[in-house]
Amino acid sequence: MGWIANLFKSQPQPQSQPAKQKRLSYHEFFVIHEQLPIVPLSGWTAASIMDALSNHDMGDFSASEQLYHAMMKEPRTGAAYETLVDQLRNLPFALKLPSNTPARIVKSAKLLERNYGQVFSDYDLSEAAQRVRFFGFCIGRHTLKIVDGQIIPSIKIWSHSSCRWNPADRLFYVTDEFGSEIPVQGDPWVIFSMGGDRPWLRGDIRKLAFIFFMLSHAYDRWAAYNDTEATSIRKIKVPALKREQDEVKKLWDVVAKLRGGDTMIAPEGYDLELLSAGGKGSYTTFEALINNLYNSISIVILGNNLTQEIKGGSLAAAKEGNQIAMRKIKSLVNILCEPQHQTTARIWVEKNFHPHIYGESSLTQYRYRPCYDIREPEDKKQIAEVAFTYSQSTKNFIDAAIAAGQDLTTIGIDWHEQAERCGNVLIESDEDSEGDYE
Repeated sequence: MGWIANLFKSQPQPQSQPAKQKRLSYHEFFVIHEQLPIVPLSGWTAASIMDALSNHDMGDFSASEQLYHAMMKEPRTGAAYETLVDQLRNLPFALKLPSNTPARIVKSAKLLERNYGQVFSDYDLSEAAQRVRFFGFCIGRHTLKIVDGQIIPSIKIWSHSSCRWNPADRLFYVTDEFGSEIPVQGDPWVIFSMGGDRPWLRGDIRKLAFIFFMLSHAYDRWAAYNDTEATSIRKIKVPALKREQDEVKKLWDVVAKLRGGDTMIAPEGYDLELLSAGGKGSYTTFEALINNLYNSISIVILGNNLTQEIKGGSLAAAKEGNQIAMRKIKSLVNILCEPQHQTTARIWVEKNFHPHIYGESSLTQYRYRPCYDIREPEDKKQIAEVAFTYSQSTKNFIDAAIAAGQDLTTIGIDWHEQAERCGNVLIESDEDSEGDYE
């Protein structure tokens, strides 16, 4: 890392650098790892789940981390989160800038957009998406790196293994690889949160914990029931007189060779029948409970159970389920993008551009905004058709004005808005960034 220090020494410093301009330090390029995460546990009981939830509500997330890994092993829960993350990662992505951004920053942002996997990798994006939904928040740390001549803040998501909330300081604390407890405050930290003073109370864990226990309990009881009911009890009648013991032994030897079940010997005149509950009170109750729990998992994570429990191949149900899931994803996109806009983009601007060159005291107003295109294909088709119709009418108007000898500059047309309505891609201001691109 010595070459980085020499690089900073060799760079000429401006004569009048603003006091708020942050200088580079080679320590910012060092990767600081968290304390080795806790090993996941299996065999959760009702008591251990309740203890984990109690600690979670009080702001201690070590047991919550273990419960998180246990739940991700459950096929329905893990698959639902993977579906959510896959849909998010497959959305078109872009970086938006305010309309008055200097050309050099615009050019650098375009280059950054192509390299944005260096800022937020697919793995860390997936971790952030899952953890912010499950825990209600997650913590990331920025490490600077140089990519294509730019200083890029790279986000690494930390687990909740050694994370706790200190109510006295009103801060999260984490433990690094050296055992030091660090307050999560200011740079280089970034927090993705569902909002509120205690975002961990809004996480899916508080809804899924009881479902997870009941699902495990239902499967265990169903297996025990099937094991008991499916195994027959064989009954054999034997002579009661003692002199006939040899005959009894021969009969026992025959029965012992049979497979499965238990065998009992009853004296002559004694009888035993196996009575089994039938109808709704038998195995169907376990199946109904498990299906109900599956529906609950899908509703909690995806907002519906139409896509996972669809019957008969109903296209309408699948489309409605996807629309509901997209609303969940839109909310998740806002949670993930806003901290990047406020913190990650600010660090990128501060480390790469000097305000005094542009006659500004700060350049943070030109920071980018990460955006995902969350529109449905049908919506895009309709938008394209409307834009085409509008552009045709605009062309007819301009042609008529030119033919009449009208000076277009005196008409008072908002050309920026006209271009947008015609479907042209423009660099939008922060005020315009709340549309379909989130």
